[in-house]
Formats: sequence, structure tokens, C-alpha cells
Amino acid sequence: MGGLSQGIFFLIIAASSAALAAIATPLLAALARRVGLVVSPRGDRWHSTPTPLLGGAAIAIAVLLPLAAIASFDLQAAGLLAACAGAFSLGLLDDFRHIAPTTKLVGQVIVAGVLVVSGIRVDLVTFPPLSFLLTVFWVVAMMNAVNLIDNMDGLAAGVSAIAAVSLGLGAAPAHGTAVGLAAVTAGASLGFLVHNFSPARVFMGDAGSQLLGLLLATAALLYSAGSAANVGLALVGPLAILALPIFDTLLVSLSRVLHGLPVSRGGRDHTSHRLASLGLSDRETVLLLYLVAAGLAGLGAVVGSFTSFVLPLLALGVVSLALFGVFLFGVDVYRARGAQGDERRTPVARAVPVYGRFGDEIGVDLVLLTTAYYTSYLIRFEGFPETAWIGLFVQSIPIVVGIQLTALVLTRVYRTLWRYLGVADAMLMLRGITVGSAVAALAILLGFRFEGYSRAVFVFDWLFAALLLIGARSFSIWLRHLFAIRPRSGERRVLIVGASDNGSVALRLLTSAVEVPYRPVGFVDDDPGKRYRRIGGVPIVGTTAEVEDLIAKHRIELVVLAPDHRRPDEIDRLRGVCDRLGVECREFVALV
Repeated sequence: MGGLSQGIFFLIIAASSAALAAIATPLLAALARRVGLVVSPRGDRWHSTPTPLLGGAAIAIAVLLPLAAIASFDLQAAGLLAACAGAFSLGLLDDFRHIAPTTKLVGQVIVAGVLVVSGIRVDLVTFPPLSFLLTVFWVVAMMNAVNLIDNMDGLAAGVSAIAAVSLGLGAAPAHGTAVGLAAVTAGASLGFLVHNFSPARVFMGDAGSQLLGLLLATAALLYSAGSAANVGLALVGPLAILALPIFDTLLVSLSRVLHGLPVSRGGRDHTSHRLASLGLSDRETVLLLYLVAAGLAGLGAVVGSFTSFVLPLLALGVVSLALFGVFLFGVDVYRARGAQGDERRTPVARAVPVYGRFGDEIGVDLVLLTTAYYTSYLIRFEGFPETAWIGLFVQSIPIVVGIQLTALVLTRVYRTLWRYLGVADAMLMLRGITVGSAVAALAILLGFRFEGYSRAVFVFDWLFAALLLIGARSFSIWLRHLFAIRPRSGERRVLIVGASDNGSVALRLLTSAVEVPYRPVGFVDDDPGKRYRRIGGVPIVGTTAEVEDLIAKHRIELVVLAPDHRRPDEIDRLRGVCDRLGVECREFVALV
């Protein structure tokens, strides 16, 4: 079957599954209300109104009927249908009875074993016992990952649909079974999403999330089996496409372990909940995570097309997710636990803020420096077989990266906190990278006399190392800034007087406040050259003569006086305006 016909096949099957799910979901939701299968709001759940389950049954109908119609009557098809029925039944039992985590885990292992018996397994490993263990681990991990990400209206269904579409499109040229499985998964998810997007009228429950996790895990196994000759397609592609559920599982698991909480217990500490705590609405959170999932799926498609750049792209994707995870880990979602919760934190958890930062920074830089050096060889020797240069790379990588890291230590780069990185710190980092690259090139010259080595590689390496190291830190700062200037619940709207150095420092302090969420809505300044400009993303909205009108227009609750050069009469006038309007006024200590 050609690529075009596979695409048409995908669309037809997906549309059929979507229609079945869209029709069956409200009918089964009504049945759930009649039998009392309704989820009431709880402290560890996100929804606020009683919501019926059995959406998973609609997903099962939309999956199993088309699969039974298109599947060939062989052992693999029978095993796939049996595994789907098993995953759905296991989840449905948990929805009704809330079975123990150990019981659920054993059931998931049995479901994965059914797939192995039918011939669906990890084909990249030829040793049967190891292949079996890897298959079970992968299937169980994905079933739990989708279950964990089902924590906000429309999130699990939408992310599953994005992943299924990506797997189907990637598998289309090679594997018809994977295309069909991805099509029914995408269609069922989208049809259910019609009724599940915020505000949700029905939940999929464990019956739906267990089934979707199994379907995505199986589609990824078939995808990799059809691309076994291509490492980028067989391994990196599926991992990138399914990276968001995996990321959320790791973030939640590590956070709970480090804070002394049981991993199996529910809570409001998922990726979505942390983003919502930063000021995003439910819909904005879900749409942002859709965008992240689509971006990761795009990365999976790219590494399949440009196999020589698989490792650099994978490294950059992993580092970006790691930095995103560190940022989200810093969101205080366990604040309500109080001092008692702090006492329950493990010794490792208490040591992480003290010592973990240094290990994290050096680990990220190690990956980025290695990526920069490897990419330099790829670009310099483009068109040459890898055997022409890989020996030189392997021989020199410990020397080059080791010297570069040493130079960063000696230039005191690691004494700078990322969140306070400034121009001077960036220049210090550039100096450290320059010294390290120069000394590394000199070491190669003295040790190997540059025999076979290209000088252009070291020029490229210096450029890429500078871009990646400074870029990683800038990305971390950008994340903080992006969410710091967003509206948050309970925020106080602030007007800053003085678009100046003092004003800039005041803005940073206001946006980093934890106990009270401040919302700087604008600066005022009498310099006409600053009008319509921005500082830190906050606009300059007028002059000091317009303060009274601006307070009313922007519903200001706090005015911060932070001009560089203070005029007592002007300060007194502004305080008088605030007093007359009943608005709090604070004076920021001058730097000059």
C-alpha cells in the first residue's frame, strides 16, 4: 500500500472512530449518571462539579469495532484485541472498585504479556528475555503515563490524539497495522474530546486512560518494528512523540519521592497543575501542552528525516525538557502541607536545593558541549562517511570537553545563579568558552599535531558551545519571565514610576515575589523618548502627569515610586494623588 493510499486509509478509519466516539460518549455519560458512576470533586482532583465517567467505554467502542473490522484474522490481531479488552476491563474495574495499585500493576503486566505472546514486542533487542522485559516495562509505563496525564479537562485525549496522528503519519510508508492502530486511537480520542474539552461533560476514567496508554505503546512498538533499519525512526521518533506523558510521569514521581509523598497517591502536582498555578487558565494550560506535544512530535518526525542529526536534536530536546522540568519543580504546589510536610522530606530532598544545582548545571553543560563538538564534525564533514571522522571525534572528545569544563570552573562561571544572569555574566561565560576552546585546540596540536584534524571544527565548536550554553541559561530566564508577567489569581496590579535602572530592579523584585502575586501593568516616565517602549515586557504607558488617569484606567492597587533622580516635590505630589484615590504607595530605595 503506497504512502498516499495509506494516508487516505488513516483518514477514513480515524473519521469512523471519531464519529463512533462522538455519538457513544453522551449516551454512556447518561448511563453513568443513572448507575451512579459519577466523580465528585475532591481535594486532590482538579474538577469542581460532579462529572460522569464511562467515557472510556465510548473510546473502547470507537477502537474495538473498527479494529475488528480491519484486522486480519491472525495471532497478532487476536492478541491486540485481547490486550485492548484487558486494558479496558482493568481500568473499568478500577473506576468501579478502586483496586489496589499492586493489583492494577499485575494486571498491566498481564496485558503486556498478551501482546508479547501475539508477537508484538521490542524488536530492536534480539535476546528474548530482555525483549520481553523491555516490552512489559514500555507498555506498563505508557499505560500509567496516560493515566497520570488525565488530570485536566481534555488533556489526555488531546495529547493522545496528537501522538497517534504523529505515529500514524510516520508509520504510513512502512507498516499498515501501525497506521490502522494509530488511526483508531486518534479518531477515538478526538471524538471523545468533543465532550471532554474544558468544561468537560464526561470523563474517560481509568478505563479510557488505560486503553489509550496501551494503544499508544503498541502503535509505537509497531512503528519501531517497521523502521528497524533506521535508529532515528525506530527509537528516537516514538520516544519524542510520546515524550510529554513520559515527562509528566517523571516530574510527578520525582517530586513526590523528594517530598516524602507516595507516588501512587493522587494530587495537584502535575505539569498542568503547575502551569495553572503560574496563572494560566485551564484552557490555556491544555492548549499550551497541546503545542508542546505537537512540537515534540515534530521533533520525532525530524529525527527520522535527518538521521545524521538524531543525537544533537535528541540532546537539545532532552535539555529543553530538563530545564522546563527544573522550572516547574520550583513551583510550590505542596505549600499547603506546611512544616509537617517539610519534616517528611527525605534527606536527599533537603540536599537537592543545596547541592543539586551544581550537578544539574555541569550535567547540562556536559551534554551541550558534547553536542556542540559532535555537531561541528557533522557540519564540517557533511557528505563524508562517518567512518572518515568518528575516530578523531572519539579520540579527542574527552580532552576537548574536559578542558572546556575546567575553563568554565576557573573563570567562575558556576558561581552565577541562572535566574540572575546578566550581560556581565554572559560575557564571563563567553570568555570561559573562548579560553577553553583555545586551550583544547592547543592541546590537540601538541598531542596529535593536528594530524587528520580540521581547524574549522574548533571554530564551529566555539560558536556552537557559546550559543548552546548561553542559550540554555537564557531559555531558563525566559521561562521565568514569561510566567512572571502573566495575570495570576489574587494579584495586585502595580504601576511603577520610573522607567529606569531603579524601575527595572523594582520590576524584577515584584515579579519574583512568592507570597503576594504582583502584576506590573505599566511604567510611567517623563522622558518622551521612552514612550511606547517596554522594559521586561511591561509597557511605558504615560508620564507622571497622567498618573491619576492611569490609576483609574488600569485599576491600579499599588504605585511603586522608583525614579533614578528624586524630586521631593514630585514624590510628594504622587503620594498625594495616591492618598486621594485610596491607592497604596511605596517608595523604592534609590540606587543612585
